[in-house]
Amino acid sequence: FPSHDTSPIKSHNLASDLSTEEYTTLLRLTRLAKAAGISPGILNKPDPDYKRWFEAADAIDIPEDLFLALAPLALRLLQFSVKAAWEGNIDYDDQLCMPVIFNSIFPTAQLVAVDEAQDLSPMQLELVKRMGRNGRIIAVGDERQAIYGFRGADPEAPGLVARRVGGC
Repeated sequence: FPSHDTSPIKSHNLASDLSTEEYTTLLRLTRLAKAAGISPGILNKPDPDYKRWFEAADAIDIPEDLFLALAPLALRLLQFSVKAAWEGNIDYDDQLCMPVIFNSIFPTAQLVAVDEAQDLSPMQLELVKRMGRNGRIIAVGDERQAIYGFRGADPEAPGLVARRVGGC
C-alpha cells in the first residue's frame, strides 16, 4: 500500500493537475475515507488502514491501479480536510466523521430509531451506537433496497446494528 506522506498539498488547483477521472476519483476516495472512518494519521490519530480503505473503494468499483495511484494524494486531502474542520470549516461529511475521529461527547437518548438502516455508513452506524449506548436502538432496513453504496453505506448495516450494540 502507499507510503504515509504528511507533506502539505503543493497544488492549490488539483483539477488542473489531474484528469477528470482522477480528480473525481480523488474526491470519491476522500469522501469514502470519511464515511468509512479511515484515520487521517494526524493529530495523534493512528496511521490510515489502507486495507480497509481499499476494500471500501473496491466495493464501489474504483480500480486497484487508480486507488494505489491516488491514495497518497487522497490521504493528504483527507488530512487537509480534518485540519480545516478542526478550524471550523466543516462540510457534510465532516459533520458525520469528525465527532467520532475526535471522540466527542455524545448526548444519549432513551430511544434511537433508525429507518433505512441499510443506507448507514460505518460513521453513521458509530454515531447511532454512541447516541443509544444507554438506551434502546431500533433499526429498520432492507439490504435489498440499499442505494448509498457510493458514499460508503453498508447494505448489511441493519444486522451490524444488532451485532455492534449487542442486540439479536
